[in-house]
Amino acid sequence: MVTAAVRGALGRLAAAHPRIVFWADSRLRSELFRGVIVKGNQAEIDGASTRALGRVDYFEFRRHVAAPLLAITAGGHGALIVEADRQAWARARSVARPVDICGAGDAFSAGAVLALKATGDPVAAASFGNLVASITIMKKGTGTASPHEVVGRSLSE
Repeated sequence: MVTAAVRGALGRLAAAHPRIVFWADSRLRSELFRGVIVKGNQAEIDGASTRALGRVDYFEFRRHVAAPLLAITAGGHGALIVEADRQAWARARSVARPVDICGAGDAFSAGAVLALKATGDPVAAASFGNLVASITIMKKGTGTASPHEVVGRSLSE
């Protein structure tokens, strides 16, 4: 349902409103977005980079899509944040026995967007996204993370 016209409109809106966080999380078409933050898991971004560039190159892929930053999630390893001049890992919270990983990427995105808007720090935002995802994967089905659970989990580590 996200057509070229929708992607174009998002890019224009992002350019016109730089203080608003525009975040695209596309499983199969990340390479088609322009001018917005692009998030995907490692397999998704590797595939998008290969389709766009013929190789996996995160810095060049970020430039290709004109993304302010690229967020690449890697499950229990955390998330790699790629900016124009640096990349940094936001480590994941340790979860011994996840119950259900369904929705972990969406939970990451929700937490990261919130934290990015609040802090302006992409790595801190990814760390918060990892924290939120670490709560949701401990629940059957697509889980949620309440403010109480987030505070409790952050204080326990």
